[in-house]
Amino acid sequence: MEKLGLGDARQILAMLKGEEIASSKLSPRLTALLRQEGLLMLKNNGSRCKYRIAEAMRESCRTLLVQDFGLKCSLEEWISASSSMQTRADMVRMVGDSKAKKVNTFRGFLVDCYVQIDAMLDGKPFILHPMEGSSVFINQPDRFEIPEDVIVVGMENAENFMQIRLQHWLFDALFPGRQLLFVCRYPQKNLEHLRSWLLRIPNHYIHFGDFDLAGVHIYLSEFYAYLGNRSSFLVPSDIEERLAEGNAALYNQQYARFRNMAVTDVRLQPLVNMIHHYRRGYEQEGYIRDDRDMIPDGDYF
Repeated sequence: MEKLGLGDARQILAMLKGEEIASSKLSPRLTALLRQEGLLMLKNNGSRCKYRIAEAMRESCRTLLVQDFGLKCSLEEWISASSSMQTRADMVRMVGDSKAKKVNTFRGFLVDCYVQIDAMLDGKPFILHPMEGSSVFINQPDRFEIPEDVIVVGMENAENFMQIRLQHWLFDALFPGRQLLFVCRYPQKNLEHLRSWLLRIPNHYIHFGDFDLAGVHIYLSEFYAYLGNRSSFLVPSDIEERLAEGNAALYNQQYARFRNMAVTDVRLQPLVNMIHHYRRGYEQEGYIRDDRDMIPDGDYF
């Protein structure tokens, strides 16, 4: 089990208290982990980038520290005590068994919808219509069934998943009259369960993620590689306008890693070309708004 660095711990604690930190202060390893789990929000301020953790995700971040680093105490207590830990016994008391293996206790994935869906769970009727501010965790995905005409929409980032009703205007314009089931790839450890379920059902899957090179890579490697053309990537019609004013720092951070990315779903090549043309990215959180006067027609490719 990897050790949580003291410097990283202090930066995470600052964000848990609502502060923004310079991106350079967090190690690449922790940055990648928190971004992968949808916990880290990026704020571009000119040539400088800052990170923050949304208030709604702070408890999830603390849970992640317990699961990935085995903390048996609060982050505050660990920071306070870590400078005095000098023996293996001290580490075990604070972090647990140093040889312990991680166990994924929760098998399944989160779902949500804003229009009722009549599903089936273990062969019995299961009505899905969570109240605003809640979602449903499906812990028996091999026994979970939905009507074949329901479109499954995968929300790449947790914040977008938690606020689907503030994106109602976008989805209604793209899929008028269709029932949509929103699923979340967070926590990342449960991605395999979500993907196995998608492979088992005949429904079409549409990925709604960040409009940057990393977002395209997530779709291609985590979903299209398995589902093929039964999956597609949501591209609103106004995305070029948004990319033109998008985040240059985001593009620069990702360019070295993804510049030679093979775009296996050729339907996405125009979007990738657009990202390279403007040398910018656009995060999907920008579509969280209740604005019915500006509705892009959009499409999904």
